[in-house]
Amino acid sequence: MKAYFKIAPVFLLLLIASCVCAQQEIQHTQFMWDQSSINPAYVGMKESMSANLFLRRQWLGLEGAPATENVSLHSPLANRKLGAGLLVWHDQIGISERIAVRAQGAYNLELSRGYLRFGLSTQVSNWNVRWTSTNPDQEGDESIPQADLSDHAFNLGFGMFYHTEKSYVGFSAPQLLEEKYEYMGQQSDREAQMLGSQAMFFNGGHVFSLSPKIDLKTSAMMRYFQGVPLQVDVSASVLLKKQFWTGLSYRHLDAISASFQYLITQELSIGYAYDWTFSELQGNGGAHELFIGFDLRKKKDGFYHPRFF
Repeated sequence: MKAYFKIAPVFLLLLIASCVCAQQEIQHTQFMWDQSSINPAYVGMKESMSANLFLRRQWLGLEGAPATENVSLHSPLANRKLGAGLLVWHDQIGISERIAVRAQGAYNLELSRGYLRFGLSTQVSNWNVRWTSTNPDQEGDESIPQADLSDHAFNLGFGMFYHTEKSYVGFSAPQLLEEKYEYMGQQSDREAQMLGSQAMFFNGGHVFSLSPKIDLKTSAMMRYFQGVPLQVDVSASVLLKKQFWTGLSYRHLDAISASFQYLITQELSIGYAYDWTFSELQGNGGAHELFIGFDLRKKKDGFYHPRFF
């Protein structure tokens, strides 16, 4: 634990001092099961190739409600000194749709009491906004563009991740460049732009062994999005008999969540989470999130304990 407290201030200083931010990232309640979606340094951290799927649906029954899917595949390389991965995600809100493909790589540095990982990523994304599918009350409203948006952008990302067997702390800015999407209205020579908001992530967690059959995992995350108040998540989960996780999490002024994960086999796990929102849209229900993870483990690896994060 001494090494944990020595490394944590380094990440905190990076969080405060960093001036490079990113377009708003997708958010998952169960992010702790596969953090490659927010931190490129995480890829290859598991002992084997790992494939993960997230499906999230919010405010079911409300037209244009947010829907997100992402698939990740990553693996350790070169005796676990390196890691490589690929992330593909799709996000849709109303008439806006975004698809991104992100290639990630990580380097693993072994310390006396843990591991310090550094990660880089490159990303290509496409953003579509179907303005022509809107039905305005007044025809020819100049505040509504007269053409659909379809544009591409390139980005880079950076992350750091320190961990021991039961503790971790991470910092990431998964999109270092500001993305700008442009389009030209069909009935106007005025050029319009859409700029993504900026974001950074700082998170950490620790697992406490309460008994031979019960483990308690605590975690916290701070999210910075440009133009909105700092977001803070805290969570606690209990592992029963090394096979079933159940927990609660709280997102400040936004939602409270319950999550469950079952380790079907040593390789396959499935999880579900439900968010109760505090917003005015709570009458439309919360958010449902499904997670499926598969680790291609080899018998010669000789490990049979569940992953804590």
